[in-house]
Amino acid sequence: MRTSTNTPVADAVLNFSVDGVVIGSASTDSNGKASLPYTVDERFGAGKHKLVVAFAGDKNHSATTKTATFKVVAAQTQVAVTDATASRGATISLQGSIARVTDGAPLAGRMVRFQIDGNTVGSTATDAMGMATLSYAVNESLSLGSHKIRVLFDGEPLYSKSSGTGTLKVK
Repeated sequence: MRTSTNTPVADAVLNFSVDGVVIGSASTDSNGKASLPYTVDERFGAGKHKLVVAFAGDKNHSATTKTATFKVVAAQTQVAVTDATASRGATISLQGSIARVTDGAPLAGRMVRFQIDGNTVGSTATDAMGMATLSYAVNESLSLGSHKIRVLFDGEPLYSKSSGTGTLKVK
């Protein structure tokens, strides 16, 4: 923050808000600059958002407000699938996990679908570690050999869709 004569204003408290929601405040340094570390909250979703930085004023400086926009893009995701081996008629656990590509963080509470050879066999939500587990009874008519397990995440406003494959060996 600077005065009309371009002099830095130190120790001024600036209030930050995104789309009308206060996200915090920070004080300016000796150069008139303030920063507020911030991780975009999921409630804001992908798309354009309005950032407002406001100074309420003090005995020496008038109140002022500056506005800017920023864009949130959906984070890339990746799905990993665990291979499985089973006999016809056996009940097994199919497993897949979903994580954010940028940092590998697991995505909890996200719905994924499981397919065997392209046929949907069920869906379930991921746990706190991003792992989804589906109980699956291997159909008696499923041929012996290898079959494709596919786990699909359809995406959400902040996360892109993705899928992964594994192998089900029927013996």
